[in-house]
Formats: sequence, C-alpha cells, structure tokens
Amino acid sequence: MEGVAPTEKRSLFQRFGENAFLLIIFLLPIFFVPSSLIPFQFGKGFFLIISVFVLILLFLVSVLRNGKVSIPQSWTLLGLGVVFVSYVITAILSSNQSISFLGQGFELDTAYITLAFLLLAILPTLIFKSKPKIFNVYLALLASFFIVALFSIIRFFAPNFLSFGIFSGSAANLVGTWNDLGVYAGFMTIISLISLVALETKGTWRTLLNVTLALGLIFLAIVNFMTIWFIVAALSLIFFLYSFSYAKNRANTLKADERVRNFSLAPIIVLIIAIVFLFDATMNKDSAGNRLPGTLNTFISTNLNIVQIEARPSWATTFFIGSAALKESPIFGTGPNQFLGQWLLNKPVNVNESVFWNVDFTTGIGTIPTSIITLGLLGLLSWIIFFSLFIYEGLRAVRRLHGDVFAHYLAFSSFVSAIYFWLAAIFYTPTHVVYALAYLFTGVFVATLILEGIVKEKNINFGDSPGKSFMGSLVVIILIIGSITSLYIAGKRFTAFAMFNGAVKTYNQNGNLDTLDNKVRQTILIERNDLFYRTLSDIYLARLNILAGENPTADEVAELQSKFRQYLEGAIGTAQEAVKINSDNYLNQLQLAKVYEAVVPLKITGAYEQARNAYVTSAALNPTSPAIRLAEARLEIINGNNLKAREYISEAIKLKTNYTDAIFLLTQIEVAEGNTKKAIAAVNQASLISPTNPVIFFQLGLLEYNDQNYRKAIEALENAIRLASDYANAKYFLGLSYDKVGRSTEAIKQFEELLITNPTNEEVKFILSNLMAGRPAFAQVEPPLDDTPEKRDTPPISEKTKASPKNEAAGTE
Repeated sequence: MEGVAPTEKRSLFQRFGENAFLLIIFLLPIFFVPSSLIPFQFGKGFFLIISVFVLILLFLVSVLRNGKVSIPQSWTLLGLGVVFVSYVITAILSSNQSISFLGQGFELDTAYITLAFLLLAILPTLIFKSKPKIFNVYLALLASFFIVALFSIIRFFAPNFLSFGIFSGSAANLVGTWNDLGVYAGFMTIISLISLVALETKGTWRTLLNVTLALGLIFLAIVNFMTIWFIVAALSLIFFLYSFSYAKNRANTLKADERVRNFSLAPIIVLIIAIVFLFDATMNKDSAGNRLPGTLNTFISTNLNIVQIEARPSWATTFFIGSAALKESPIFGTGPNQFLGQWLLNKPVNVNESVFWNVDFTTGIGTIPTSIITLGLLGLLSWIIFFSLFIYEGLRAVRRLHGDVFAHYLAFSSFVSAIYFWLAAIFYTPTHVVYALAYLFTGVFVATLILEGIVKEKNINFGDSPGKSFMGSLVVIILIIGSITSLYIAGKRFTAFAMFNGAVKTYNQNGNLDTLDNKVRQTILIERNDLFYRTLSDIYLARLNILAGENPTADEVAELQSKFRQYLEGAIGTAQEAVKINSDNYLNQLQLAKVYEAVVPLKITGAYEQARNAYVTSAALNPTSPAIRLAEARLEIINGNNLKAREYISEAIKLKTNYTDAIFLLTQIEVAEGNTKKAIAAVNQASLISPTNPVIFFQLGLLEYNDQNYRKAIEALENAIRLASDYANAKYFLGLSYDKVGRSTEAIKQFEELLITNPTNEEVKFILSNLMAGRPAFAQVEPPLDDTPEKRDTPPISEKTKASPKNEAAGTE
C-alpha cells in the first residue's frame, strides 16, 4: 500500500510542474512575441507573469485536493517576503495606488511584479526534489545561451536576417537590452568557470564547458559592459582562491604541493582578460575628462557595425534625486513605480545640455537603488534584511557542505549566481530576464539547502480536523482566486495593448480616423489607461482640424457648428479623463493644454485661460523642461502677446542653451515683426562674445536666410557645423543656401549626409531627388510639404539622440 499511494495521488502539479518549469526557464531568455504590436519587454513580462501564476495555480489546486502542504523555513525566502511586504505597504500609502500596485505595463518596480518574482523564487523549493533536477536548471539556461549566441552572431553579419519585424540593428538580441546580453554572457562565463573548478568533468562535458566559457568571454568583449567586467574580475579572483583551497580536495586529503599542482588556471585567465578590457576602458578620455570608448571596444564595435544607445542617471544624479525625494517622504518614499515624477521634479538642469535632455527616466542607476527611493527607508531596511539573511544562510551552507561534492557545487554555484544577478540589479537596471534570474537562483539555492537538510520544511496537514480543513481550504481557495485574478489582469493588459498598437498601426497605413476611433474605444472598455485617452483626445483634435479646413454652404453651417462643439467637448473630456487616471503625469496636462490652445485663435471664452492653467500645472510637474516653456511661448504667440512669448523663449534657452527649437521660434518672431536687420546685428554681436557656440551661428544663419542673404547665411551655418558636425538643421539650411547660390554639388552633399542620419525623413528625400535631377530644392512641391521651411513653427529636422557604442552625458551614464 505504501508504494502504490504516491503514484495514485500524483497531482497535475507533481506530474507536469517540473518539466513545465524547466521549459519556462529554457524559454525565459529567448521568448518574444514576434509581432510589432507587442513591445519586446512587454511580451517578456507577460510571459513571466503568466508562467508563474499558472504554475502556482496548479500547485494550489494540488494542495486543495491533497489537504497538505510543505512550507520551507528559509531565512532567505523570509527576507524576500519582507521586501514584498514593503512594496505592499508603500503602494497603499502611495499618491497613485494603481501605478504603484499594477503599473501601466509590466514595470519591475511594482507590487504586482514583485509578487510574481517572489513566487518565482518559491517555485524551485516546491518543484525540485533531487539534485539532478536542480542541475537541469543549468542545462536549460546553457541551451538557451547557445540559441542566444547563434542568433546574435547571425545578426552581427546579417542585421536584416531574423528580424521578425521587431529586431533592428546588430545590437538587437533575444535577451533584452544590449547590456542585458552582456549580463547573461557574464553569467554563463561564471557558471562555466565554477563548473570547471568545482566538478571533475572530463571528455565531452569539459569540452562543452570550455566552449561555453570562451563564448561567454567573446560576448562579454563584444558588449563590453564595464560593470559586468568588474563583477566577473572580482568573482574570478574568488574562484582562483576557491580552486586553490577547496576544488580538488574538499576533504583536505591532499598535501599542499599536490593542491598547487591540481588547482585550475581558468579563473586566472578570465581575471587577466577582464583586467585587459577594464584597463582599455580607462585609456581614452576627451578634453573634459569624459571616458571615451577604448581601442578594443572601438575595434570590435566598428567591425561588427554595432550601434546602440543605453542611458541611465549616474550614481551622483540618482543620489541627488533620492535625497530630494526622501526629504519629502523619508519613511515610505514616493511610492513604487514613481521614480519618474521625482526625476522630473529634481532633474539637474545641466542634463538639458546633453542629448538626453528630453528623456523621461523611470529608474535611477540601478533597479534596487531606484526601489530605495520609491520605497523610502522602509524599502532600504527590507533590502538590508534580505541581503543579510541571504548572505548569512549562504555562507553557513557553503561551510557545511564539504562532504558531498555535487551538493557543494549546486549550493555554491546557485549562491554565487544569485549574488551575481543581485549585484547586476544594484549597479544596473536590468530588464525582466536578468531580474527574474536573480529571484530564480535565490530559490534554486534554497531548494538545494532543503535537499541537504540545512533548511527544514514545515508540513501542514489541514485534513486532520474539520476546523483545520475548513480554514485551510478557505485560505487556499482565496489564493486560487488571487492567482486567477492575476492571470486575468495580465491577459487583459496584454489584449488592450495589442489592440491599441494594432489600431495605431492600421491608422498609420490607411489614415482612417473612424477605424482608429472605434478601436481605441474598444481598448478603453478592456482597460482604462491615460495613454489611450490622450490618443482619443488627439483623434478629436484631428477632427477639429478637418472641420476648420472645410468651406460649408449656408445650409451646412449649423451642422458643422454642432460637430465642432461635439468634437471640442470630446477632446476636452478625454483629456480630462487622462488627468483623472494619472494626475501626476505631465503629459496628460500637456494634452489638456493642447486642446484648449487649438481653439484660442477662435476667441472662445476661457480657452486661453484654461490652456494657460494646464501649462502651469504641467510645468509644476516638470519644472526643468524647456519644451514646456516653449509650448507656453507658442500659446502666447497665438494669443497675440509676442512680448510674453519672448519671456518664455528666454526661459527655455536658460534651461537649455543649445535649444534649436527655441532659437527657431524666436527667429520667426523677429521676422514677423520686421526686426530681421536688428536681430542680425544683435546675434552678430553675440557670436563675437561666444565664438564657440554653434547655436548662435545657427540663429545668425537662419536670420540671414530669412533676409535672403544666402552667402552670409552660408558663412554662419558653416561655422555652426564646424563647431557641431552633426547639427542637422544647420546642414539643412546650409544645403538650401548652397542651392540658392548655385553650389549644387555642395548642396547635394549636405542632404546626402542628412539622409544617412535621417533615413525616414521624406522631406530630405524629396529635396535630394530634386537636387540630383538638377532642379531647385522645392521644385513641384505639394502639401504636406511647403517651400518656406524658414517660416514654420518648428525646425524641419527633429534633432535626435546620438547613438554610439558608449554614451555619456551630464547626469547620465
């Protein structure tokens, strides 16, 4: 009877849980939704949540049927539980509970995702009941790594192959960001290193580990993420000491000279390689002392044609933001997932001088430092408790497991792997895969300790009595309902974003506002999101613009007036709904301002005041944004107050001295008021005072172009480009100026260079085709283009963030 019962009572979880979990682990680094309708990381987050809660649901059903459960009594898991509780408490006290609990996508700094990751850490303790099964985790990730590596190698040499419509450029990979790939490669380097040092591998296995080690180092070199090189170097030194002291003789039976002969050289080789790349990264600096890509990094990225950009606030800026935020709410922080609001309120003004001036950072330098800002001192305390308990339990276990080589290997490797990924979360902002692996290996480590009896399990049998059975079943049923609800939330959000992105894509293809309107409304029925309401408000604005262009008959006037009121009320109402959903999002206030601004020229009572109030509120939420000041200037121009507009433009330029859009608008005011000659004289004087400022020369060139002094415009614009070789708008007007004076070859060169950096700009393509055909730049121009770009409200070329193998800017790294 004893031997038959377990087979008869095996639950779905027991029968399928292990294989399903291993499949999930295998798919984790390589899974993606092959559709442009679903953002890459959004799809990863959805996969993780669905996988975790489905497994937990199967487990709870099996507990309900069997009437018993075993709970691991692990200090480490208790510490993770404390972190989750801190998320729940601070989310409850947050000013926007919805954003803090659930987020808008699948953001990492939310209570919802933290719960999913906590359960991910618990799952290995429930599923893996033998050492070989735990080892399968490594095999699953090893198999994934080879797929990731093969995919990336193919795309290095054929960037358009295997794009699936979502991967663009050589740096695009299956794991996540470019640095995520480096973190994953670093992990495979470390785990193969530990395996070579700690296990007596021979033949095929040793060859496979050596290949993995070499492949990991190759990808570490290609990505060249300095933070990971530091971690790998430190761990390699530890492994060297480890191999010397323990790897070949944990029973201490060998003599000292025999241990010397038997220790592994692999850690020393890896350490030397890491030091070489770290030294290379410190060699090149510009005149301001900023680090430039090293010789090795430049050689690799150039030959593989790797262009990527990944920026985040620096340690100093993160500390500055955190200090300001914690002054207001030191105990409970700003609330989970609300770093962005603090970034906007406290962003150092010098960031505006960098290429990242208009980037809304949602995290600081690292994921865990960000959570300390959002969770306050409570969050800091919870992380200290977790890491203290984890390190205590890890060191205690590694010291005790010297008899069983394989058990020691599993405990040590999982402990080090977890530390590696937690360090990545401290010093970096990994996406879902890397952060999930930190929780996963923490759980694998605890599962190993349970198998070795170091961590005990508490067995609860709630079928012993009717009272226990009732209460136990009630708790499990509540948890089942919670799991189903979590799956519903994830499915609903996935469906809503897929529908929304599909609607936008369809509109971009056919321009049908009615279809877009219907689909966005259907999306809102599934999930209320301020982005969806802002889009609906934009649809109403587009309809208002169409009405404004119509020339109705006397019989149609009443109908058009009725439609106008309907569309205006709709635009205002949907913008207000966006504000209600998230009043802390300055974009919602900007949308409301834009709606009222659109009808200011019609002299509608209160429109200007309402737009003004919305801009003031938006500026209060984002006080260092020069773009908001410029938007206020445009409102004043529409309202006929150029004097006030100049004040706002001046404020915008103070916030961002190289703000081309502000200079462009100021030039339009000068020209419109007939002050071109006076403005030229003033800017000429400014260029003498600041001869190294390319923006001043651009303004001078633009004024001369407006005044049809094309040769003087050429002189000024050439100076601007000499000072800033990638100044797109200066190149644009320089090319037009060359065309005006008959220097067609030089004009073509400017627009060819513009096309390289702006390959999707239709205006640049149109002008270039004319010039190459020997025609004037704007020959046969038709709407939506026009032949007077100097009179537009905004510059013709949108200044983009530059991409390079390594990007650094004031306040970012």
